[in-house]
Amino acid sequence: MKKKFCHFCYCCPNHYWNYFFLVVVCLMINVAFWQQSLLPTLQPAFSAESGDYKIDPKTSKATPNFIGEVILLKGRVVKVESVGKMKDILLMEGQKLYQNDLIKTNKKSLVKLQMVDDTTIVLGENSQLDLKKFEFKNKQERSSIYQIVKGQVRALFKNKVNSP
Repeated sequence: MKKKFCHFCYCCPNHYWNYFFLVVVCLMINVAFWQQSLLPTLQPAFSAESGDYKIDPKTSKATPNFIGEVILLKGRVVKVESVGKMKDILLMEGQKLYQNDLIKTNKKSLVKLQMVDDTTIVLGENSQLDLKKFEFKNKQERSSIYQIVKGQVRALFKNKVNSP
């Protein structure tokens, strides 16, 4: 007398391999789905766009075209790109800053800037900072002029330079 097995179960020798392949296919579909859904949310630790750096042909060193970037932001913070345009642009973390940008914070806002020479600047609420001039060759050969229009500013200069 032949033993009867259930209609479809993993313990029956006839159905075991069918069940096994079904599980493997489901796992493969699940892994593929999660890889596709997670990849767009991953952010690179460092990104360089084509216009961000200029290459010195003599030394082959890359020097940035930007002078800093926003590393922390709370509240509403805007920048005015140039005095002539007078158009406010809402800042976001990771956004690059350029010479002649005017940074403005509103009430209950603050922004932390990381300059390319490793200087950290924190701008408090209701403040304005004008990034007037910034010349950078390396961390020891640089000069900058920042104008505090109004408000509160804290700065940490990691690389000290002796004046001539």
